[in-house]
Amino acid sequence: IVDTRDEIAEMEIIDGIRKLPPPFNDIALLALNGEIEAYLGLRSWGIPNILAAKLWSVLQELIKKNIFLS
Repeated sequence: IVDTRDEIAEMEIIDGIRKLPPPFNDIALLALNGEIEAYLGLRSWGIPNILAAKLWSVLQELIKKNIFLS
């Protein structure tokens, strides 16, 4: 049995992610799907280390503000 509260919470998370500016929306969706585990996952896309670390840092701040739940 699926709890409708869980489904609603997941929909709210996805809606929040879609409102994020690029590239954070794409990064957050990939993280939600388990395709990116940390900023090292961003480096595998060819993003320079410093930029990947900063993108991941900003995403973590968004997580703290409950825009995206980990």
